[in-house]
Amino acid sequence: MYYGNGGPGIPVRPEQRRPDDSAPIAHLGLADDGDVRLSALGRAPIGRAWVALETEVKPLSVPFDGSKTDITAYSDSTVAGVELVRLEQRLGVSAQYRWRARLRYEIATSPFEQWSRWFSPFGNGAEEADFRNDVICPNNIPAQLHSYGVGKAGTPGMPVLPSASAPVLGTQSDLTITNGNPGDLSVLFVGLAPVNVPFDGGSLLVAQNVVVGLLPFNGAGVSAVPVNVPNQPNLCGASIYTQAIWVDTGGGATGFSMTAQTQGLQWIFGG
Repeated sequence: MYYGNGGPGIPVRPEQRRPDDSAPIAHLGLADDGDVRLSALGRAPIGRAWVALETEVKPLSVPFDGSKTDITAYSDSTVAGVELVRLEQRLGVSAQYRWRARLRYEIATSPFEQWSRWFSPFGNGAEEADFRNDVICPNNIPAQLHSYGVGKAGTPGMPVLPSASAPVLGTQSDLTITNGNPGDLSVLFVGLAPVNVPFDGGSLLVAQNVVVGLLPFNGAGVSAVPVNVPNQPNLCGASIYTQAIWVDTGGGATGFSMTAQTQGLQWIFGG
């Protein structure tokens, strides 16, 4: 191959890396929750200039058209070049993505050339995918947990229904009942709407769509249920409501049925 002008030109080394710069993202690798760090070496054909990095990131199915690009601040290239970094965040729906970039030159320091050609990461063509984004909400809603209502005490005291982590799409969360009577069996009511209906001296707090039997409380009065949260973008922003109820065999609960009841817990699915 004949390069012309006696050489192959100035390398710009485009690279895709994890947001914290801890490691590169391999070809077709997975972005961290929709965040990816794009970088290139900023150098100027005239030797030295103020230079910025312009990036264009699109899902594989969307053609490059020069719209919705992002530009870093201008930096002094020096003679050796300067690393230019753009952090692309919350990219949107689960998809394969590709990107391209070019260098922009400040007109005061490079009056005869204001930008470079477009270039893509090494190892594939401009029309091929560069990385994947598998866990994200298209409308950027964060996963949330909200307690509501009031429970009803059993023998060990007031039971509580918490979760160790919010329901982020594509991850594992949990439902954990504490302050239960060891050995008792509880049921979990799951529904799409909250209610407040008097029941056995307490309140039913879920319009039940599903009733799930849970494992007995262990010796510490805890019953934990792991929950795999589906990786379905259409769930983003949706809510479910839960409450656990059981007959308290320790004799400390009030009411005709002697039930202990947790407060309600609302899950909001998100990214």
